[in-house]
Amino acid sequence: SVGFDSSQGGDPLPRRVMVVAAVLLAAGLVLAGPGAGASVPSAPRRAAGFDGRVRVAVAVGSTIYLGGAFTRATDVDGRVVTRNRLAAVDAATGALLPWNPGADRAVYAMAVAGSTVYVGGDFTRVGGAARGRLAAVAAGGTGAVLAWNHRADGRVRALAASASRLYAGGQFGAVDGAARARLAAFSLASGALGGAWKPA
Repeated sequence: SVGFDSSQGGDPLPRRVMVVAAVLLAAGLVLAGPGAGASVPSAPRRAAGFDGRVRVAVAVGSTIYLGGAFTRATDVDGRVVTRNRLAAVDAATGALLPWNPGADRAVYAMAVAGSTVYVGGDFTRVGGAARGRLAAVAAGGTGAVLAWNHRADGRVRALAASASRLYAGGQFGAVDGAARARLAAFSLASGALGGAWKPA
């Protein structure tokens, strides 16, 4: 995943375009992989822009999932729509996708495993459902909030998925009331908090 800050300096419209152009460039490099000879256009393409910080971007196939502190997005046709801290764009066209779960506070981390997008941050609600700084959302459609439900007592700043586990890092001291000193792991198969894995 790649984090970007779109809140600093310059004219607002070019800044928005440059942020998402940077995301598209990163996605192109991720999708192409080492030695694939990815071509980079000589000029940035017009792409969706956001009215606040884009803190994390994860590219999966033809989709780039974004999280941050934004609340509105401007699509490639100039249409302004609500996107509360979570959004997705088409990697080829830069256009906004219907994926729109929405979080009530900032998103700092994302990881994708199979058809699920895991998100972490400062939020207490995602898609209208109570979620304590951790949530799981369907990767397709509009981004339905899934039943997976764990609560961290502080900000979640990083997420990473392996073949069998989701790892979380941040400023928390407990998850679901169990002591977890800034690091925690969850089973991707059962969804349960990993009992044995708890480094301090």
